[in-house]
Amino acid sequence: PKVKIAEGIPQEIVDRAVAAGASPGHVEFERSLGFNSVFTGLEPERTRLLLYDMTTETGAAVLLHAYVVRAWTSGDRHIVVIESKAGREAVVARQVIDATGDGDAAAALGAPFENFSGPKAWFTSLTFRVAGIGLEAVRDWMEQHGKVTQIVRAKKPGRAASEIIRLSVNHEGAMREEAAKLGMGNWMALTSMGLDEITHVNCTGRKVVDNLDPADLTASEVVLRKQGQGMAALLAKHIPGCADCRVVSHSPTLGVRLSRIFKTEYEIPRADVLEGRHHADGIGFVSFVDIGDQWIKDAGCFGIPYRSLVPLQVENLLVTGRMISSDNVVFQTTRNMVASVEMGQAAGTAAALALKAGTTPRKLDPALLRDTLRRDGAKVDCPELERRRP
Repeated sequence: PKVKIAEGIPQEIVDRAVAAGASPGHVEFERSLGFNSVFTGLEPERTRLLLYDMTTETGAAVLLHAYVVRAWTSGDRHIVVIESKAGREAVVARQVIDATGDGDAAAALGAPFENFSGPKAWFTSLTFRVAGIGLEAVRDWMEQHGKVTQIVRAKKPGRAASEIIRLSVNHEGAMREEAAKLGMGNWMALTSMGLDEITHVNCTGRKVVDNLDPADLTASEVVLRKQGQGMAALLAKHIPGCADCRVVSHSPTLGVRLSRIFKTEYEIPRADVLEGRHHADGIGFVSFVDIGDQWIKDAGCFGIPYRSLVPLQVENLLVTGRMISSDNVVFQTTRNMVASVEMGQAAGTAAALALKAGTTPRKLDPALLRDTLRRDGAKVDCPELERRRP
């Protein structure tokens, strides 16, 4: 059966984005080969402001343009040193949650990790936004000259009829050969949340030596910006109706998928994901493995265990997002947006509960955490799809 497996803050983001005209909500794929069955698109600019409002409405402070440069522990406090145009400052905290993706604070505090560099390094990418292109024209051409793997249609703000908001294609022939010369493959995903534009083009890639090396990241950014411009030129050259296609912006930063992976209380094994196992300390669910030809058994879902967010050796520290598993299949399941938000809600709740109870996140009763998350609207139980708990 089709079962909704994510609630809580992930759903609140979608609800508020729909109300703000930044999302059509959850939309069924018209065509989906090797992918999910439901697409949820977000227009990035309005969503950025929405997330800022959601954060500050809670009373939390937000500080942009600052970087973690050092950290240490003194008694029951962590001292995290940040640097900005104002110079160096220290944030003193009883609890730290590292959601940086690269684990900058957790690494500085001494949590054990492996940096996936060298032969283990992954590709960086840089998405971009284009104007002067129609997805119907791309679809029509690709049906004849390639393979259309994803189609989603929905009504955009101000439109009476549904139109394509998501299109993924595999291009062949001359376009594939020319893309290869730019260092790209033959796959491209196009998402259009606004009127008469493509909001998000995902097709670039450069394999790095070290995603923590600023020189390597700089080289990637230059290469990927050139790839984006080159792909827009290929669309204009090859596809009728796209002659005016042009890049109007690139993403504000590189897409880095993999760098530091931390050792945690529970190293999730691949079987947990592929067997669709649920856990007694589960804090959320994932149904999609973002890697080719890997699926969760019987169309089930995998439950994320809380103890996988608790790093070894350092107390009063939690990690979330793409930093918690070295297994390739597990990583490709937990690194994406819905899982990251579920982990973020769980980590924030756990840190607050630990402070209130006078304990540490490592010693926190997972039943208390799950009860609190449940009351806050998160989905921590999914009996319809439960297999077994290890």
